[in-house]
Amino acid sequence: LWNAGWFGAIAAVVIPGPIALVALLVMLYGLLGAGQPWIHVDVETGEEHWPQRIALTLPLPLRPAGVLLRALSGRLPALRRTAIDDVILSLDAADLKRNPLIIDVPEGGKGQQVRLVVGV
Repeated sequence: LWNAGWFGAIAAVVIPGPIALVALLVMLYGLLGAGQPWIHVDVETGEEHWPQRIALTLPLPLRPAGVLLRALSGRLPALRRTAIDDVILSLDAADLKRNPLIIDVPEGGKGQQVRLVVGV
């Protein structure tokens, strides 16, 4: 870095910084999601062209999300009027490994369908 000059030294620190921050956030999200249930979203668009199907699977850290929402409810008046933190903590207490939460939503006559599964 010393031989690259000041611009090279600054670029060597500034450019990889955001990439390392994103990698750290992804790693932290994975650690929070370890042992937690997963959310699977499967959307059949009913279209003949791309995208015909959209599928997304992510770990769902329910306990940290519930605690965060409960902590923020004092500062955000809109959260005080809802019970979303209780719903999230109830999902965390449920046995989603044996009995996953499955929501099927058939829509329209073109074959559109949304399936949401919370569990392992």
